[in-house]
Amino acid sequence: MGPLVIISATGTEMGKTHVGEAFLLAHAPRPIAAYKPIETGVPQGAAGEDDTRLLRRATFHVKQRYTFVPPISPHRAAAEAGERIDPALILEDAARARARSPLLLELPGGLHSPVTPELRNADLVTALAPTLHVLVAPNRLGVLHDVLVTLTAYPRIDAVILTPTLTVDRSQPTNAADLVDLGAPCLGTLPRGAPEELALHPILRSLVARLSTP
Repeated sequence: MGPLVIISATGTEMGKTHVGEAFLLAHAPRPIAAYKPIETGVPQGAAGEDDTRLLRRATFHVKQRYTFVPPISPHRAAAEAGERIDPALILEDAARARARSPLLLELPGGLHSPVTPELRNADLVTALAPTLHVLVAPNRLGVLHDVLVTLTAYPRIDAVILTPTLTVDRSQPTNAADLVDLGAPCLGTLPRGAPEELALHPILRSLVARLSTP
């Protein structure tokens, strides 16, 4: 069974898909599949924007299991649509993909966002048992709190990556180093750039290398 990389975040709109695209490109030319099982904020009859972006970069693609129109929490969007998200189907999709190649899986929203009233994204991570679990967080004032609280609630995170923000504050040059000093597995901050550029960055290269390291 191929390795599984899961990308989660401390919240929504944190740059998970951008990091995922860069990872897929960094893994090339070796085959790798991509899967975003749940996406909200998808217009009726359209494909998910995040899913489409990952599809462009992956060797193989796993069809989205659930899409919902309102840009709200998956558990609420499913309830409004009269559906219920079945995590067993997501696990089956991931297993089938991994039988063929490595798999990058992007979770919706933050790590502790609810998928169903009883299930959080973190519970999906536990059930999926990834080879590598990467947490994405924005490099801004407050990220120390956000990452440390997330790690306290769910310690099984292998790497933390900070992503650039549009605003500038005095914490940004030191956040990554402070997280390391505070015990978080932070690899650093990615610069602003296209996925093709970020795929060459040492942070992404190191993550890809870890997939082949026993």
